[in-house]
Amino acid sequence: MLENLMMPTHGSRRVKGAASLSRGMLLASTVLLTLPPFAWAEPLFTVYDSLGNAVNTNTTAVGNGSIYVGYGSNGGLTVSDGALLSGVEGYIGQVSGVTGEVIVTGPETTWDTSGNLVVGNSGDGSLKIENSGLVESQTAYIGYNADSLGAVTVLGQGSTWQNTTLYVGYSGTGTLNIKDGGVVKGLNAYVGNNADGTGNVTVSGAGSTWTNSNVLNIGGVDGTGTLNVKDGGLVENKYGYLGNNAGSAGTVTVTGTGSTWLNTLGLYTGFYGNGTLNIEDGGLVESQESYIGLFTGSVGTATVLGSGSTLTSTNLYIGNDGNGTLNIEDGGLVESQESYIGLFTGSVGTATVLGSGSTLTSTNLYIGNDGNGTLNIEDGGLVESTYGFIGNNIDGVGAVTVTGVGSKWQNASNIFVGKDGNGTLNIEDGGSIESRTTQIGSSTDARGKVTVTGNGSKWSDSGNIFVGYAGEGTLNVEDGGVVEDVKGFIGYNGGSKGVVTVTGDRSIWANSDKLYVGNLGDGTLMIQDGGVVSVGSLEEDGSYDGITYIAYQPGSTGILIIGAAAGDDAVAAGTLKTETIKFGQGGTGTILFNHTDTDYSFSANINGNGEIHQLSGVTTLSGDSSNFSGITNVDGGTLNVTGTLKGTLNAYDGGTIAGAGTIGSTTIEDGGILSPGGLNRIIYSRGAYSSMTVPSVIGTLTVDGDLILRDGSTYAVDLSSTTSDLTQVSGTATIEVGAGVKVTSLDSANSYTTAQKYKIISTGDGLTGTFTGLTNTASAFLDITTSYDDDNAYLNVALKSSGGNSGGGSGVFEPVANTTNQHSVASALDTLDQTDSASLDLRSKLLLLSADEARQTYQQLSGDVYATAQGAFVQTNRAVNTALNSRVRAVTDGVAAPSSMALGYAEEKETPKNEQFSAFEPKKSFDPDRFATWINGFGSWGKVSGVDGESDTDISNGGVLVGGDVAVGNDWRVGVLGGYSRSFFDTDSSSGSSTNYHLGAYSGTKWGPVAVRSGVNYTWHNVDTTRNVNALGQTLSGDYDASSLNAYGELAYRLNLGKSALEPFAALAHSRTKTDGFSETGGTAALTVDSSSMNTTFTTIGLRTSTDFDLAGVASVARGTIGWMHAYGDVDPVSSARFLTGDSFAVSSTPIDRNAALLEAGVDLTITPASTLSFTYNGQIGSNAYDHGANAKLRVKF
Repeated sequence: MLENLMMPTHGSRRVKGAASLSRGMLLASTVLLTLPPFAWAEPLFTVYDSLGNAVNTNTTAVGNGSIYVGYGSNGGLTVSDGALLSGVEGYIGQVSGVTGEVIVTGPETTWDTSGNLVVGNSGDGSLKIENSGLVESQTAYIGYNADSLGAVTVLGQGSTWQNTTLYVGYSGTGTLNIKDGGVVKGLNAYVGNNADGTGNVTVSGAGSTWTNSNVLNIGGVDGTGTLNVKDGGLVENKYGYLGNNAGSAGTVTVTGTGSTWLNTLGLYTGFYGNGTLNIEDGGLVESQESYIGLFTGSVGTATVLGSGSTLTSTNLYIGNDGNGTLNIEDGGLVESQESYIGLFTGSVGTATVLGSGSTLTSTNLYIGNDGNGTLNIEDGGLVESTYGFIGNNIDGVGAVTVTGVGSKWQNASNIFVGKDGNGTLNIEDGGSIESRTTQIGSSTDARGKVTVTGNGSKWSDSGNIFVGYAGEGTLNVEDGGVVEDVKGFIGYNGGSKGVVTVTGDRSIWANSDKLYVGNLGDGTLMIQDGGVVSVGSLEEDGSYDGITYIAYQPGSTGILIIGAAAGDDAVAAGTLKTETIKFGQGGTGTILFNHTDTDYSFSANINGNGEIHQLSGVTTLSGDSSNFSGITNVDGGTLNVTGTLKGTLNAYDGGTIAGAGTIGSTTIEDGGILSPGGLNRIIYSRGAYSSMTVPSVIGTLTVDGDLILRDGSTYAVDLSSTTSDLTQVSGTATIEVGAGVKVTSLDSANSYTTAQKYKIISTGDGLTGTFTGLTNTASAFLDITTSYDDDNAYLNVALKSSGGNSGGGSGVFEPVANTTNQHSVASALDTLDQTDSASLDLRSKLLLLSADEARQTYQQLSGDVYATAQGAFVQTNRAVNTALNSRVRAVTDGVAAPSSMALGYAEEKETPKNEQFSAFEPKKSFDPDRFATWINGFGSWGKVSGVDGESDTDISNGGVLVGGDVAVGNDWRVGVLGGYSRSFFDTDSSSGSSTNYHLGAYSGTKWGPVAVRSGVNYTWHNVDTTRNVNALGQTLSGDYDASSLNAYGELAYRLNLGKSALEPFAALAHSRTKTDGFSETGGTAALTVDSSSMNTTFTTIGLRTSTDFDLAGVASVARGTIGWMHAYGDVDPVSSARFLTGDSFAVSSTPIDRNAALLEAGVDLTITPASTLSFTYNGQIGSNAYDHGANAKLRVKF
């Protein structure tokens, strides 16, 4: 019991042991309690009444001083059972290194301080309010000074802590736990206040509440604060700050169903510092104004994660002046009326809505208001708004990406992409957007861009889309993207500029009503690479009934591009599906075709005064453009008119006007072509063949006006057996000096053995001038002339009596031939059965060729590649023999033999052993000289020079042989081998390859200095060939089998000269090659090739030498061979073939050299006693051909 409890008002007393209050006296001075924790019985204070009786409940300890628990040493205080403890100030854990603990427990138990309450002043302090206990204070600190630790727990229903201002982690570390219905109330609260302050608050459990009637600051001046609201806890305040000052950091996590943070006015995640807000697993955060990244330099991040997790505010600012990020994931929900992402200049805001069920709803949504804003909708996320603004004000930069199947931005009204600023909208990989009306590039200085890309990506606008409303707008529909609207406007107001590109298969822009390309501004529509633009409603026949306007109003500019822009390389075309195209009044409208298609159809009716430019590709106009009054310029490719195209037409150098429709007055300039009727089978340009091949149909082209054929122009016609293409001119036709006529195809059913006369031009008002000549009068086989009357021009065609530049021979084709092979081919062509349609078609195509073109075509028709292949087989056989003989020389001690690669051995024999280790050593080892397997790679490359007009042939081969040999008796060695190789041969217009399989046997022996070597091998060849006949546009293929049998023998004599050795030798070899018959595929020029065989014998005499030398300490051997090889028998490769009909013909390839030099050089380096590295070159050089080979080997003994 405390003695002398009544004290002066000044002074204090330090008390140890059990303490009690007596006689009802009041505490009048500072009380210092330093009792050991948990060392006393409760109640700590025992108060006596006036009679001296102890009162243990509802007692009161009242004073006007301060209470210190844990001052000089550890202390503890428990207030319980309805007791009242009152004082001015309270300190728990006052001094560094000291621990103080206070427990206030029980109903009506109260600790009331009229001043500060400090839990962890410089030491460690703990306060627990339990079982409906009550603590009241004005200003409370948990973790006051640096390095202090303070912890407060308010536990259970009815347990309450009331304060005016609360600091959790003022400059030290503070923790506040409100659990299981506990309540903390105050005016202002700061969690993690100063630089060293770290605060952590947890509000956990249903009924647990933390209420601040004014401000809750998480991360104050420079500190770090954390708030966790979970399991149904509730936090309420007027303003919430996360990361209040620069350098501070605040984090709030609201998790679990029923967990709530209510901000009646404002929520600032990143005020000046760094703020983080996490809403998870059904948590709820509400505010009137919500800022994420408020001021410049601040960084705010909010994440709403999981189904039921919700952030609700009237106004939401993501990046107000600072840097703000909002993540909505896995079903989270954010709701607001006004949402700004990147509000003010310099701000950066990013919002991501990720995953199915994740939703952002806002009446008005601004992405990049004056700052930089980004919205990402991914993997099934949903954004709902009434109005959407991307790049709202002049400094605003906004970007929205909707990506992934199920991702959607549903906008009930207008979207502005670049309202006054710069906006970008991307719809990707199955994402979608719905809107009512959209402006891309709304105001004068605005720029907007929308890209819809990928299969399933879709933009549905129930109103109109303006691409370039008053500013600059761009729309790209790519790779299967789809855009739908009612009306489309490209370049809407004066001064605006709009560009739309629809590209890629299944890419669609569908306008259900009308389309305007240049309304008052500048509009460009580019459709390419399979993209489709449709206008109007779909009809039963698959057409669309809409109208497309180009340069609609005065001052506008509109251009429709099919393919690529002028000046760019042509690309594949796209399709415009519209019934009518109308050029406006007073604008400048253009349709431009610059594509690579060879049969592109454009069916729209074209009306009004504009321009049509054909730059590349073959474009067929099938619509009724009789109301077109503009200019059509064909600068390249072909414009094929099968409908009606009025106005004025011009064809320039490289351009062709074709068709069987009706056109207006036409001028063909220098280098231009007029080709009436159907498209020509082979398109010519200034005498050269093009690879573009299209169907040919005889027809009549009507010119409703006048026709002028300028100097250098070409009039191209197709001829049939009785009729030809015809140009029928209603006015006059003028043929200037220098204009020519060209026959572009002949009727495949006409042999022209009887002369034909064709009308090719007719006029209503007269014909002036004559063709200077025929641009293909160089035909070696046809006499083509022109004749005229007052109104008509005629073409006369007859066979020549003999070929031009006669090389001898009779018939139609042979007189042109110069070389032996050409004569053979041409002679066979003259025997073609003209009653056979395919043969007649081949013949008629050849009739238009010049002498030089014919000779080149004869060469390509000859099939000389099959004769060349036979020479290639002989070359492959020589390479196999060389590789095989190298092995035999190596095992018969031949001079200059390369090091052999032995891989395995047989037969064991006894070896000496040290008896001490006999138990551990093998008793037998292999004899590498008895049996061995080996592997040898080979390869070579060479050229066979063409003779008698033949082209050179490049030949290469490579392969590998595997074999094994065994000693027989004391002198002989015999072995077998197998192998695989590939051979390639290539000429100017043909090529081939052969897959080869080898099987053989060999033997060798030596008697003193004399060595005898021999071998035989058989090869199976599988051959593939390709031939190109350019004039016919045919690629022909062959596939056949062949075989080779080869045998050789060699006699050599060794002379040892110290470190050197010489070996003169003589060799005999024979090669027999047989090819099977077969038929080519690929066109009317395909050949049926007969079987053939070659038997060639070779003799060789030569000298081999080798010498040993030391190379930087490495034992080495240099070796070389020189020889003369002579060929006998079949040295001229010949192939016999025939066309589909007619006689057989034989063609030959360059002869095998009868005399050739054989060369070989090499070096062997003994790297280690068990390994040798060898390099070898071998070659064959003759007057017609050469062949070089090289290899490297590493031999390792085991």
